[in-house]
Amino acid sequence: MIASWNYHGAGNDPEKPMMEIKLTCPESAKEDALRMWDAIMKNFSTVREYYGRRS
Repeated sequence: MIASWNYHGAGNDPEKPMMEIKLTCPESAKEDALRMWDAIMKNFSTVREYYGRRS
């Protein structure tokens, strides 16, 4: 199984960089991989938000 998400960014804007998230796994691990993928996508945040929470 392969899942991917791409964002091409916005020019030279450091707030909107190009990103690619890719997950690959054997078919036998599909359910665990899908749970992990959902958690990553649900909890995705900006670097600014991430560091703001850690302060």
